[in-house]
Amino acid sequence: MIDKDAESWKEVPLWIRMGVWGIRKRSTVLRWELACFLIGCLGLIGVYFHPFMPIVMVFWGSAYWYAVSIRWIDSKKLWL
Repeated sequence: MIDKDAESWKEVPLWIRMGVWGIRKRSTVLRWELACFLIGCLGLIGVYFHPFMPIVMVFWGSAYWYAVSIRWIDSKKLWL
C-alpha cells in the first residue's frame, strides 16, 4: 500500500501520481497493468478482422505506463 498522505508521496512526479491515481495496493496496479496488456494484445490480433481495432492498442501504452510507474515507486520504496 501507498501512504499518499506522506511527505515523500508529495514529491512524486505528476505522471506517476496519475498512473496510480486512486490505487493504493501494488497488487491492484499489477492487475491493471496485466489487463491493459491483454486488451492491447486483443487489439493487435483484432486488427486483422476489423479496421477499428488498432485504437484498442492504446491499452499497450497504458500497460507500459503502469509498468514504469510501478518500477519507479518500487525503486523509491514508497509502498507500505
